[in-house]
Amino acid sequence: MATELAVLPQQLDDPAQLKGSHTPQPRTRAAKDSLKILDPASKKLSCLEAQRIASVLEECIRKAELSTLLPYCLHSLNRFGVVLGAELTGALQEHRRLGDNLQTLLERQEPRWGEMGALQQAIRSSLRNVLRLFQVLFHHMRFPTQSPVF
Repeated sequence: MATELAVLPQQLDDPAQLKGSHTPQPRTRAAKDSLKILDPASKKLSCLEAQRIASVLEECIRKAELSTLLPYCLHSLNRFGVVLGAELTGALQEHRRLGDNLQTLLERQEPRWGEMGALQQAIRSSLRNVLRLFQVLFHHMRFPTQSPVF
């Protein structure tokens, strides 16, 4: 390896010279540098493409977290209605109605597949709308001086 230090033949005779100062320092420095990548304090990404990828992943994680909270919000909509606002509450009620319609369609003996496809598309659209409204609500909660976009 190019980073290792060369040992002269006369140094091999004296074991005291092989200890301490003649240990290859670049290896330990390289190991420390490789562990530095895992350090959470170094959150600065140097490449613009890596920053974009990280922001997309953070956005996906945030949307997944909101999606996991959605059943609880739908179940307790009466309790959270004031906090969530009229538009978000209406979107959640519409999403719940679409989900109930899909459930009744699936419970039929002979479900209509064309009707189910349109209903699934409506549920996807409703979920996108609910996530967008949650994002607006969280942005308004984070920056309360700005007026809401509702």
